[in-house]
Amino acid sequence: MRPAVLVTAEGIAHGALCLWLYADGHAPSFVGWPVDPQHYYLLQGLALPLLMPALWWVACRIAGRIARVPTAQLKEPLARALALPTLLLLVLPDALAYALGGMPALTLAARFVGPLLLLTLLLSAGLSVHRVAPERGGIAGVCGLLVALFLGGLLIR
Repeated sequence: MRPAVLVTAEGIAHGALCLWLYADGHAPSFVGWPVDPQHYYLLQGLALPLLMPALWWVACRIAGRIARVPTAQLKEPLARALALPTLLLLVLPDALAYALGGMPALTLAARFVGPLLLLTLLLSAGLSVHRVAPERGGIAGVCGLLVALFLGGLLIR
């Protein structure tokens, strides 16, 4: 699968979960920017298919600069390192928890999923870039991921 398609597919799946929460009338308890909380999941659901590829591109650029390798060499490894764990350890468990137990189950699942996802993303980003650039790849992958996560955190919540 092409890297951009993989990252976009994860953004679409994540966006679909947000649209499901919006359709069921949920609103987050905290919104970091001036948006009506009742419409936050709608906006997030529409933005994620575009935001995820942008964050992946940022991670590739940062990691490429630090590792001193062309960004093109990092697109596929970082797409797999970012999209697959996010889909398998965040989107699918959250959707399953919500489907089975509603918002209380989703809130409970998030307490476990978040730390596990962060650790997995750090390891997978570091290892995937290390394979391309053994000298500086590990730290480059982690730095690229951390910048992307920071920007995503500002934009998503």
